[in-house]
Amino acid sequence: MSNHQQCALCLERPADKTGSHIIPHFLLKSMVNERGKDICLKTGVFTEPFIGREVLPEKIEEIMGRELSDEDLLKNKSHYTQDYFLCTTCEKRFGEIETYYSTYGVNLNSTEGNLTTTKAQSDLSCLFWYSVLWRASVTRLLNFKLDPNHEEIVRRVLNANLNLSIETTKQNIKDKSTLFGLQYAILIKEGNENPTNTLTMLHPTFTFPYTFIINNYIILFFLSHPQSQINESKDLVTFNNPVDLNPAYQYNEKITLINKTVWDQFIADSIEFLTIQRIALAGNEINDILNEINLKVSNDIKLKIANEILIEFMSNNDPIGVCYSNEKLRNISLHVIAKYQSNIE
Repeated sequence: MSNHQQCALCLERPADKTGSHIIPHFLLKSMVNERGKDICLKTGVFTEPFIGREVLPEKIEEIMGRELSDEDLLKNKSHYTQDYFLCTTCEKRFGEIETYYSTYGVNLNSTEGNLTTTKAQSDLSCLFWYSVLWRASVTRLLNFKLDPNHEEIVRRVLNANLNLSIETTKQNIKDKSTLFGLQYAILIKEGNENPTNTLTMLHPTFTFPYTFIINNYIILFFLSHPQSQINESKDLVTFNNPVDLNPAYQYNEKITLINKTVWDQFIADSIEFLTIQRIALAGNEINDILNEINLKVSNDIKLKIANEILIEFMSNNDPIGVCYSNEKLRNISLHVIAKYQSNIE
């Protein structure tokens, strides 16, 4: 992105800020450990590793199977930051709401049944969570994109309410009454004292409501007619119990506790979905490689080659940082094609 671009939030000032967080670090800290010592793997058809500045050489060797090359270092950028989509002022506005939520939103009160609450106000928490969703959409994090009308609604709400002072943000919410219609639900696993989930996923097919898995949270976003969405949504059947919405105007933010078995099954199903998606996307990439090489073989032979490449790619045992890389797919493709040279004119 160019640093002369307009800020995506205010649409007024130049987008001059580098290293803007898409997902705040405190939400990811149990995944990535200390700053500078984190290792993140962005998954799609290809795995894209990010390795922190202070990761030890032996750990790099374990993840990559080798030292980092100059090309690796050039590409080595956190998946959860983005340059030049915000201005400095709007970055600070997000920083205020992040500081508030990191102080009050991560502290749970007593539990009653399958419901607990945080110490954060639901209206401010609403702005925080929608700010994360909106940033993920405008930066296309994990290839996610809100409906354009929904993205603009959220932008206007954030821009109208967020201020450099949290007290002014509170007053803006009271004066402008712009949060009506933006509701959300937060789900966590029962007995979440020692969380181990390390998945970040914006579900590409769950949009009624939008479903965001961030580490140990599942956040459901309802942008309009939330009660009808709850009544009609097949996406919520998985959780087997009522979901508690956070309306804009109540004091404590509510969190729904999900049975461990149901939670684990949902996460397992989500990972399986990602695997199926990777297989489909990898198949498309393999077809592109074969077309690029312009193989002169029958369709039956081409299909056989493509299937063999796909099986070898999905089952290879290289280190996790490179086993699903673009380079690995191309190397496997060339290796398999070489075996069929007698069938290629």
